[in-house]
Amino acid sequence: MAIGRSLSRAAAGAQRRGPRLCYRSRANPVDSDDRRRHNRMSLRLPVRAQGYDPDGSPWVEVTTSADASPGGAAVELQHPVRVGQVVQLQMPLPRRFRAGDPLSPAYRVYAVVRSRQPDGRTGFRFLSDEESPRAAAPALVERRRGERRDGPVLLVVRCIAADGELDARRGEATVADNVGPGGARVKTSLSLARGDVVWVAEAGGPFRTRAEVRNITVGRDGVARAGVMFLDGQTPERILSGLVEPAAN
Repeated sequence: MAIGRSLSRAAAGAQRRGPRLCYRSRANPVDSDDRRRHNRMSLRLPVRAQGYDPDGSPWVEVTTSADASPGGAAVELQHPVRVGQVVQLQMPLPRRFRAGDPLSPAYRVYAVVRSRQPDGRTGFRFLSDEESPRAAAPALVERRRGERRDGPVLLVVRCIAADGELDARRGEATVADNVGPGGARVKTSLSLARGDVVWVAEAGGPFRTRAEVRNITVGRDGVARAGVMFLDGQTPERILSGLVEPAAN
């Protein structure tokens, strides 16, 4: 009963405050000392940037860089992006600035938006292979094959802020009404978009993981639901064993 009252108060509070924005950030929380390890040098290079809008629509822009280093670059980008959003960049970066592909004419790298100026100048931090979306892609195929079961499972969802830290002001206690080994369908009042990464925790239990938002749907009850893929671990068997198999259509 106490958990039920807590969930009700959280949902009511979310409705009073309106939608809360989650930033896209695949990096784990980091110390400020690690944020800029390399000095940038002025370097104008052709850049092909591509990403997704909050509604899932893809976009591509061909532009130029203003500066670069082994850790990131500043790009003159006119397409609107958010701090914390992940974008793929393709550019003829000098070999000494690359983490790989030294012989490729155009270096491809995923990067997270760290700053955004009114004139469109956008600061990016390059992501490592462990942080990039490519690292999670094979796991998505395998995890989705697992059997999914109907909930409810009580969860706590929190956004990840632009600096990579958990945002205590943007989160909620909620319910997953469908759960599988590698993901869940979660009721939410947060303003989420495809590609967002959130922190998910089992309410009153030890399971914790980052999760990527794969889709947003609205049920017949008018409640938004986020389909999320777990990034750091699979759903414990003790949780799955307590759920009900979906009824056959």
